[in-house]
Amino acid sequence: MPSLSGNLWILGIALISGAVHWLISTANIIPRISALLGAMPLDDKDRYHQRFKNIVEEVSIAIGGRRIECMVIPTTAVNSFSVADFHGNSLIGVTEGLLARLSRHQIEAIVAHEAGHIVSGDCLITTVSCSLFGIYAAAFRYITVSIENSIENTAVFDEDRERDHRNNDAFIALYLLFIGCVVGVTAFFSMIINTLISRQKEYRADALSVKLTRNPLALAEALHIVSGSWCGAGHGIENLGSIFIANPAYEEADEGEGFVPDLISTHPPMSKRIKVLLDMAHADIRTLDNPQQADPTIASAEQLPAEPAPKWFVSKENTWTGPFDMDHLAALPGFGPDTWIKAEGEDRIKPAGREPSIAAWFNKGNLVPFKCPHCELALMKSEYEGTSVYRCSHAHGLFVKKSDLMKIIIRRDTAFSPNILKLADIMAGNSEQARAMAMSSKQIKSSISCPQCGITMNRRCYSIAYPVLVDICKTCNVLWFDQYEMELLQALVEKTAPNLA
Repeated sequence: MPSLSGNLWILGIALISGAVHWLISTANIIPRISALLGAMPLDDKDRYHQRFKNIVEEVSIAIGGRRIECMVIPTTAVNSFSVADFHGNSLIGVTEGLLARLSRHQIEAIVAHEAGHIVSGDCLITTVSCSLFGIYAAAFRYITVSIENSIENTAVFDEDRERDHRNNDAFIALYLLFIGCVVGVTAFFSMIINTLISRQKEYRADALSVKLTRNPLALAEALHIVSGSWCGAGHGIENLGSIFIANPAYEEADEGEGFVPDLISTHPPMSKRIKVLLDMAHADIRTLDNPQQADPTIASAEQLPAEPAPKWFVSKENTWTGPFDMDHLAALPGFGPDTWIKAEGEDRIKPAGREPSIAAWFNKGNLVPFKCPHCELALMKSEYEGTSVYRCSHAHGLFVKKSDLMKIIIRRDTAFSPNILKLADIMAGNSEQARAMAMSSKQIKSSISCPQCGITMNRRCYSIAYPVLVDICKTCNVLWFDQYEMELLQALVEKTAPNLA
C-alpha cells in the first residue's frame, strides 16, 4: 500500500498541476478565444460594423455604462457570442452573416441577449469553462486539420518522392495519434464541465434582452433566422459552443427536454425559446413567416436615385479645357487645390480648393493614388455594400481588398439587372461545365497590372464553386473586378447558396 507521504506527494503534485493549469488557462482569456475564433476588430469605415458598434454602445449605456468591446468573425455563419474575464473586461462578437441578414432591431435584441449574459455573470462561467478545456480541444482540432491537409498536399505534389518521406509520414501519424488522444481527453472534460452549466442561462438572457429592448418579437425573429441558418458547424468552433447564442454544431439533444438533454446540452430547445418570446409579444409562429430582414437604415446608396454629376472646366497654360467630371479631374497631371476651375454653365472662376465638393474629396483623401488598369484614370474611393472599395467611373471596374470581399459577398444591398440574373442562372445550371472552366483557368497571366504595386495580375476563376473570372494580385492580396464581374459573383452566390448570404 502507498505510504502516507507518497499520497501527500501525489496530492501536492496534483494541486500544483491544477493551479498551473488554472493560471495558464485563465490568463488573457478574451484575446485567446477571439483569436481562435478568428474574430477581427471592427472596420470604422464599414457601414455595417459602425451600426453594430453603435448598438453595442447603446446597450452598454442601458446596463449601466459597462465598457464592452465588439468584434466580428468574417464568416457567412449566423451566430453571436460573448466572453468575459476576471478583470471586468467583456466582449460581444457577431458573424458577418448575422450583420448581413438581421435588421437593426433584431441585432439590438441579439446584443442585449449577450449583454444579459455579461451582467448576470453567466458569461464569465462559460468563458472559464471554455478556457479550461474547450479552447485546447478547438486548438488541437485546428492543428489536426492543418496537418491532414498538409499530408494530402504532400501526397499530391510529392508522389514520386514517397519513399523519402516515409519516415516523416510515420512521425506525423504518431503525432496525429497523440493529438487525437489529447483532443478526446479535453473534449471529455469539457463535456463534464458543460453538464454543470445550466440551460436556464439562455432563458435568463432572453428575458434580460426583452427587459432592455422591450421588443420580444425582434428577438424571436432573430432566433428564428439563426435557427434556420448555418451556425458555424465545421468552422472549428464546435468545442466553444457554450459561448454562442446557438450551438454551432447542431445536436439533437439541443432540441430535447428532460434529464439527459439537460445533462449534456448547454442550449435549450430553440423552438421553446421562440415560443416563450412569442407569448410575451402576444403573437404566434405565423408572425415569423415573413420576418423583417431588410433595414432601411443600411440601404445601399447605390439604390438611391443618382443626381447628375457636376462638371468643371480647368485652366491649363491659359487655356480652358473640359468639361471634366470628378474622376477625370483627379486624373489630370498637376491637378490640385490651387488649380483654377469654373463650373460648366458658369463664368465665375476660383481655385479648386475653394469648391466645397472638390475640397471635400481632398480633405477626405478620396483622391487615391491608384489608377484604373484599363483607362489610367484615378480610382475614386467609394462605398459598396457598406464597405470601402476603389471604383473607376469610366471603365466601371472595382478594386477590392480580399479581406473586404467576404463582406460584399455576404451582404444583399445591391439589386441586380435582369441580364446579370439570367447569366447567373445559366452558370448555376451548367455547374459541371463552369467547374471545368474554373479548373482550366488557373494562373493565367492577366493583361492588366495591379493598381497598387504594378505587378501583372493573375486572371483566374474566383473559385471552383463560383467560376467568375477575376484578376488577382497575390502580392497585395487584392482583386480587380471588371464591369459586371462583382455583381455576377454576388448573384451566383445567392443563386447557389441562398442560406449563406
